[in-house]
Amino acid sequence: MQVEAIDIKLTPSLMTANLSHDPFWHLPQNISTAKPGDILRWQDIDAIAASTNWTIPAGAALSRFQYASEDIDGEIVAASAFLLIPYAPQNGAKKLRTLAGLGSTTPKGFQYVAGWTHAADVAFSVIAAKRRIGALLSDGWVTVGQSEGGMTAWRVNERLALSGQDALRKAGNFLGSVAIAPANRVDDGVVPIKFTAEDYKKTCKEEPGSSIRLLTYAGQNHDSVTNSAQADYMSWVNDLFNGKKMKKGCSRVDIPPLTDLFQPVAIQYIANM
Repeated sequence: MQVEAIDIKLTPSLMTANLSHDPFWHLPQNISTAKPGDILRWQDIDAIAASTNWTIPAGAALSRFQYASEDIDGEIVAASAFLLIPYAPQNGAKKLRTLAGLGSTTPKGFQYVAGWTHAADVAFSVIAAKRRIGALLSDGWVTVGQSEGGMTAWRVNERLALSGQDALRKAGNFLGSVAIAPANRVDDGVVPIKFTAEDYKKTCKEEPGSSIRLLTYAGQNHDSVTNSAQADYMSWVNDLFNGKKMKKGCSRVDIPPLTDLFQPVAIQYIANM
């Protein structure tokens, strides 16, 4: 029995230690001979360590790994990711991914909002995970991301639609993307809905054969919309894994709140450690 692979990008907002002090994230020596999608380092976290050092869903197993990706010049770089494997197949396997230069001590560092290369990071992370636990993952995969992750999810769609992307298509059958408050300017924390709507209209005009659905949530901000929209986008993701095809064309739905007592913003905790 197989489980679905869902690629999710999380925006870090909780208290975290300096990961560069953890030897696991140091640049592996085998990076010099690696190819995109190769596993550079992998660690399965035992249950005690997982419950002590991380906050993960009950019943899930945690692994973390470094893998090889490539930069804008096609040079090999290290990227990092962690993986949650559910207790039962129907819950879906979630690979929560970071990008090249995050976590791993890549010399060039993190290249912010570099959508073209972020799309490669996503696909190569799926390839790497399937090389290790391919028997647990389905051929189909989906990207779900918020903020810069939303931009990345959008870019995955765009890049995989182009010719010359055979290396990325080895990740399997790409089903679609959910771009939550996608970053489309330099400051991804300030994304007025008009910018997203403009990009939506432009894409629909230039790519009339696309299947795009824009959902808006009045009163929700860049972060809180991730939770407010969860029921909608996860039901769509489940439909994709169950073989439902999207209709061609574009549609927009403005979702009203059930009550005016809703929480308008997300609560974040930031600390210096």
